[in-house]
Amino acid sequence: MQTHDNRETQYIVSGKTTKSTTLDVANNDSQIAVVSNIKPSNDGIITVVASPGTNNNNSVQYFYLGVIQVDYQEDSLTEANNAPFSNAGNNQTVNEGDFVMLDGSGSFDPDDDVITYFWTAPEGIVLSANDVAQPTFTAPQVDEDTQYVFTLVVNDGILDSEQDNVVATVNDSITTEISNRFVNTKHKQIKVYPNPNNGSFTLELKNFNRQAEITIMNLSGKVVYRIENNERSHFELNSPYLQRGIYNISVSDGLSIKTRKMIVNH
Repeated sequence: MQTHDNRETQYIVSGKTTKSTTLDVANNDSQIAVVSNIKPSNDGIITVVASPGTNNNNSVQYFYLGVIQVDYQEDSLTEANNAPFSNAGNNQTVNEGDFVMLDGSGSFDPDDDVITYFWTAPEGIVLSANDVAQPTFTAPQVDEDTQYVFTLVVNDGILDSEQDNVVATVNDSITTEISNRFVNTKHKQIKVYPNPNNGSFTLELKNFNRQAEITIMNLSGKVVYRIENNERSHFELNSPYLQRGIYNISVSDGLSIKTRKMIVNH
């Protein structure tokens, strides 16, 4: 069709990437418009939008769609996809009972594809979710400084990344010597379970003097429970009056003080 005005059409082709081209279909009998190397979206969709081009000077903006041909080359599209890169973040050192956040937000895909996350936690650790960029967990009670290794793999809808690891080191509770004599406090242990709990819990002591004093305090330092001149090492405690929150359990035997955090979660 021959006309006296320009009826240029712009074609915008979108998938995972977007490209455009123009063609005056009305005054043309040989040229074609070509857009190449468009990858389908994650849903397998390629969208073509036709609209008046910038050179279209028709008084009512007439334009022509023309004939569209789509050629699909599976091998070339697959080869063009690059695997994403996982980044599990920096190693961390935390204390028992701390709220810990892992950070995989540095992961990326070189093709700008949308990525999904999959975290793997070590035994004994429960993540808030394993399919988000920044999952959280509560540092567990430990008898000595302990390293926990977490792994992260991301996926771009086609390929997995290599796994990346991050280490969270959980420090044992603080032990303070209160004597000038040499005291081996490393093997003194306080075990609290379950932790978190609803106010009912078991407390076990190991390698403390039989006259140890047990004190439970809230975070403001108020003593909510005390056992003096204790000669036992195993306790079954039921304290439903404890309010929801974090408490410090301190055990002193005249030679040292060892402290452990406990979480009450009614």
